[in-house]
Amino acid sequence: MNDDLLCTYLNDHLAGSVVAIELLDRLVDNEENGSPRKMEMIELKMEIQGDQDLLKKLMESLSSGESKVKQAGAWLMEKVSRAKLHLTDSSDSGLGEIEAFEILSLGIAGKKGLWKVLQEVLPECEFPCDQWESLIQKADAQRVKAEMLRLEAARNAFMPELAKAGGNSYA
Repeated sequence: MNDDLLCTYLNDHLAGSVVAIELLDRLVDNEENGSPRKMEMIELKMEIQGDQDLLKKLMESLSSGESKVKQAGAWLMEKVSRAKLHLTDSSDSGLGEIEAFEILSLGIAGKKGLWKVLQEVLPECEFPCDQWESLIQKADAQRVKAEMLRLEAARNAFMPELAKAGGNSYA
């Protein structure tokens, strides 16, 4: 097995998880306290943090340490994307939120792909095969949550009159 490539691949996904958590932090900060949406975002963030911790443990067990350079790059990328996505924009158009959830949804799809690859190349690693399936299913459920939040953000941005009338799925 090419351990250097695997190490790079795992570090890339670890960096992606850093971006996802940073994005969710920004989204949570912009959400009204006590709202069901905020609770969904916090729950999703906690799940992603748990997956990140699992990935770190896996990397340690494979002796492929974390790349601080990639993590710093991911952190910087999130800061740049925040400006692009206007998550702190006072105009409150909502477009940045839609795009943030799209990025998050795509990242979760990538994480599902990671678990499938690891199931294929590390079937008897420190994780039983049924745990890979569980992680894949968990990624599917996380993507459904991210998609529900994305679609609600789209309704809020593009159809604000519906949102004000209580047409949100979390209302």
